[in-house]
Amino acid sequence: MKIKVLQSALAEANKIIQPIIARDPLSKFNKVRFDVVGPNVTLCGTNGAIQIVCRFTGETEKDGILTLPGTYFNRFVSALPLGDVKIEQTGKSKVKLIGRENVNYLLPVGKAEDFAMMKTLDSGDKVEFDFSAAILREMLRKVMFAMSKDDSRPMLISVFFEGKDGNVQMTAIDGRRMAHVEKELESIEEFALIIPAETVKIIFSLLAKEDDADIGIAVGAERVSFTAASWQVSSTVVAGKYPAWRRVVPVTVAHMAKLNRNTFLEGLERAALAADQGTMRVVEVRLESGKATFAAEDGFTSARVEIPNCVIEDGAVKTFKVDPYLVIDALKAIDDDSFTLEFNDDESPIVLKCSIPWIAVVMPIKMK
Repeated sequence: MKIKVLQSALAEANKIIQPIIARDPLSKFNKVRFDVVGPNVTLCGTNGAIQIVCRFTGETEKDGILTLPGTYFNRFVSALPLGDVKIEQTGKSKVKLIGRENVNYLLPVGKAEDFAMMKTLDSGDKVEFDFSAAILREMLRKVMFAMSKDDSRPMLISVFFEGKDGNVQMTAIDGRRMAHVEKELESIEEFALIIPAETVKIIFSLLAKEDDADIGIAVGAERVSFTAASWQVSSTVVAGKYPAWRRVVPVTVAHMAKLNRNTFLEGLERAALAADQGTMRVVEVRLESGKATFAAEDGFTSARVEIPNCVIEDGAVKTFKVDPYLVIDALKAIDDDSFTLEFNDDESPIVLKCSIPWIAVVMPIKMK
């Protein structure tokens, strides 16, 4: 292999794949793979569950495929000066990275078969469709805050991704809260899979630079892939059946409060400063026509915050205790100036809605 590429292109591709490269130099996943065919260059990394392929171009003198130790490659690429970088294989076991200002690095080379490449999805075993990068990222933002962080419940450390009833749907639930969002998509085939949280976070980050593009999505029984012009992320999915999240949503609601999002969020955040009670964070929220009141105490301090612009048409009064940050996360996921909060009795789930097909459910802390 012999090729010349820009250090910026090489460094950007390396930055994207490095989060999944194993840190242990002896691991089979502490490797990056180079594929060079004409002007087309791909850099690939995998951890066995997720694979990222980055594409860029260079000036090629000789095609080739090789693998390099991921830790050393990361270290040397980051240190190369800006400008052109020559990558030259010397013999069968070494490769040179040659940068400006007489910077040279020599790395050991492995064979292509040393890299644990993930299998591609079979054409007859997948659902394929294109989806707007901007909409995909926004849908993820509206649910990923509700992914569980509890290692004892791996099924919930994920986002449920579904094609159903002419909609693309995403759901996350952690036992104390749930978030669900939908987007209409004509002619979508039905599918359902559970995407691990690590994959969700990688996709969300990469989509930030793809707002005007479409992303190719391929869904299989055991894997899913997301493809943009310059990268592709393939991932295994979580095995098993996702919890019946719709059971969390109340079938009917007795009352509805209309609230200003920013005012409610600011009031809740201010009261939350005095919300720690041992291992539990608690704010008492009182909703009544004309105002909402937040109260908290931790044994040493207390807070009481009152905000206006709470509209409850039937004049109902609702008081509940909640972990404030469960509600704060939900409110930060939407952009509307106002939202609705639906409720029944004092111990029923609290339902938040906005102008788009999005819903968040927060379980209250049962009052004594």
